[in-house]
Amino acid sequence: MSFAVIPSWPNNFQIGQEDKQLNALIQQVQSQTEPFLVLPTYLPKWQSMRRQLGLVDVPYWSAFDALQKVSVKEKRPLQLEDLTWPKDAQFVRMFDRIIVLSGTTIYGTVFFTYPKADQIDRIDLLKKGKLSQQLTVDDRGFISRVLNYKDGQLTKASYLSQSGAVVAEQDCLTGQVQAILPDGRKVSYSQMIDLVQELTVAYLKAHHQGEALVANSELNYRIAQQVSFNRLFLWAGQEDAADLQDSWRSVSTDVQILQSQVSSVSGDDADSGVLIAPYPVHPKELVQRKNQTVLYIKVGDLDSSKQATLMDQAVKLFNQDENRTVIFEGATVPATFPARLEQALSEQLVDLHLDEQLLTEAKAHFVFLGEQSVKSRLQYLATSSLYVDLSKQPDLEVLATTVALGLPTFTAVKTAYSLLDGFDSVEPEELSDKVTNLLTAEGWQQAQEQLIQQQAGLAIAALNQQWQERLKK
Repeated sequence: MSFAVIPSWPNNFQIGQEDKQLNALIQQVQSQTEPFLVLPTYLPKWQSMRRQLGLVDVPYWSAFDALQKVSVKEKRPLQLEDLTWPKDAQFVRMFDRIIVLSGTTIYGTVFFTYPKADQIDRIDLLKKGKLSQQLTVDDRGFISRVLNYKDGQLTKASYLSQSGAVVAEQDCLTGQVQAILPDGRKVSYSQMIDLVQELTVAYLKAHHQGEALVANSELNYRIAQQVSFNRLFLWAGQEDAADLQDSWRSVSTDVQILQSQVSSVSGDDADSGVLIAPYPVHPKELVQRKNQTVLYIKVGDLDSSKQATLMDQAVKLFNQDENRTVIFEGATVPATFPARLEQALSEQLVDLHLDEQLLTEAKAHFVFLGEQSVKSRLQYLATSSLYVDLSKQPDLEVLATTVALGLPTFTAVKTAYSLLDGFDSVEPEELSDKVTNLLTAEGWQQAQEQLIQQQAGLAIAALNQQWQERLKK
């Protein structure tokens, strides 16, 4: 009997943090059993996505492939010449799109996938300058969905078969769906989720799937209710699993909730679920304590007020020791944090009467970075003495790296990568005091020693062993 995995991946081709975490879990599961992906969501770029995630060798079944009678499995990107255009069409190429002109008016726009722009994502067709239709392109080489608009409002969504016939049509104003099922029956549904649910449940029942790893979502919950799995592993990820207990534990006699973080350390964490690390820790050269202390802070989703508090605390840390440099990383950091630094310096150093040169030297101890690539961030972390992630959902892949480096870390929530002897939580207003305490020679050394102990339990062999024990129970 194969082990079903039911993800909740989005259809926009953007692979996010949750997608990568579930993919990492699938790789752990593969060491013990043969996972089989069941895809209930509309994924027109699935062939590209599975390559990007490294899941090419994992077999799958798709509800929309069944509905749309798709047989081709290979990626075959659609080309402009495969489509019919006006005889006088002119194509104006830009990096991520092509503007199609007919005469002197814009006929449509061809958009390419982000970030490589190596295949067509969708095509917008215009009438009298307004969006009339949007064609969704499947990466196997056909138009799979047509969205119709009237006066800027989405009115109808038509799902097409591989050969171009309409197999399902949704009234987007009422939500009602008319569909031709794979067995030829014409059936009406009150909403699209009902159609997808029926197709997926029928498949799972027909193939006697007894065990499954299921990502939390409304659709997956409805599917699990009807399938009655013998054993179910619920992947809550970085959500608050405490809210999921009652509902999900009613769908199977054996449900284990897996989560990668908990929002609080109060109470019994075991009541919420099992804390599990999606990413294994691969050994790296340990960071060394340095006289020039570099603090690397990922700003995350802090609001404006918290960001101002964070900067005040960072300047306070610098005032305590001029051998400290603070690096901030975040999408908006380069644009907004220089002004915050100016404000904090003017408030905290006003009594010191710094001249322009000393002020410039002080500013040089604060570095502002946009979102970094994995390689670039690793270079910064290898020279740091402390890493801080203030996100509500910290990047666990980075935390796995900090454990491998033996780099002491603070986060806003407890994760599977937090220190063994407790949870090194921090709020922006606490940063100066907590960092000061940790950066003592004894405090820093103790934290690194705990991280080194932690590495063995988070190695790939240990994580695989944990799955072996789970699946045998």
